[in-house]
Amino acid sequence: MYALLKFLAGSVLRIFFRRIDVGGLENVPKNSRVIVSCNHPNAYVEAMLVGILLTDLKFSILVRADVFQNKILGFILDKFFLIPVYRPRDGMQNMHKNKKSFERAVEKIAQGRSILIFSEGTSQRGKEILPLKTGTVRLGFQTFETLKEEVYILPVSVNYTYFTKQQEAVHIRVNKPLKVSEYYTDDQETYFNQVKQMSGHLEERLRTGIVQMNYDQIKPFNQQFRVSRNHFLKQDKAFVNYSNIAFNTEQSGDPLITKNSKSIFRYLELPFVFLGGCVHYSIIWLFEYITSKVPLSKEFYTSVWLSLMMLFIFFTPLFLLLFFSAKNILLVFVLGYMSLLSFYRNLGYKTSLSFFKDKI
Repeated sequence: MYALLKFLAGSVLRIFFRRIDVGGLENVPKNSRVIVSCNHPNAYVEAMLVGILLTDLKFSILVRADVFQNKILGFILDKFFLIPVYRPRDGMQNMHKNKKSFERAVEKIAQGRSILIFSEGTSQRGKEILPLKTGTVRLGFQTFETLKEEVYILPVSVNYTYFTKQQEAVHIRVNKPLKVSEYYTDDQETYFNQVKQMSGHLEERLRTGIVQMNYDQIKPFNQQFRVSRNHFLKQDKAFVNYSNIAFNTEQSGDPLITKNSKSIFRYLELPFVFLGGCVHYSIIWLFEYITSKVPLSKEFYTSVWLSLMMLFIFFTPLFLLLFFSAKNILLVFVLGYMSLLSFYRNLGYKTSLSFFKDKI
């Protein structure tokens, strides 16, 4: 089931995002006990990205406990190695249940899995990081104390050019890990101070990989970043450095705009571009209509969209089996996928891909 979920998630992420840039993979500890700490601006999209791109790690994920209230959904989430974590907003009377959740997390680490935790404790859309909760470090201390082995806390920073606009970019930076052994203490008098100190250092490392700016600065920054992105990537600069120089660059040209070509292949491709556009806008209209009816905050827009796409990819072949042979189904999927790629490849920068109004 975990492999199937990774396949579905990987497929829809490559459809939703035009570009996924990853840096710092050399910082991922090999054959070690790892807790991944990630910022959390876009609901569970970060969980999908980290789970797919950090291929050396198999994850169990700490998630908000309220999603487990539905017993059927809770059963499914448990099978996908998700562990509930309780926050004060879930009721102070439930906070003691975190002891059991942390024990389960330590068990998963002992079995060779890594833990993914969103240390801000909530999802908030924007290019900034909230003060971290101490739960990540406390889990690290508990794991180190239980297993008597080194535990690494790995900060992973996720940056989106836009949060709800399809065919945009996401940039992920894996920062240098922190060793729990360098902070751990069993002295109750200094325990909290050590937890606080390590949490502060963890937050500093997360910030080094995140472009931070006010909400009204996001759109002009993204517009300039389009012009300068390829130039920076060739120089292998960390994405966070772009924010310091993007507005001052003299580079020109937009790498996202496909230049006009008079090649005969361009004209031969037009039917596929048209078909891809029809497929795209048909799916988008249906998914965005459903998404607009879901009573959730905007942070969950992309997550709901991706979930619907995963269900679409999973159930469509089963539905088509009722009417077509497996050979014809494969042909339909290949044709549809290639048409979508042709459509996306020939897009101009200003082409609207969404009926959704809020593009940030």
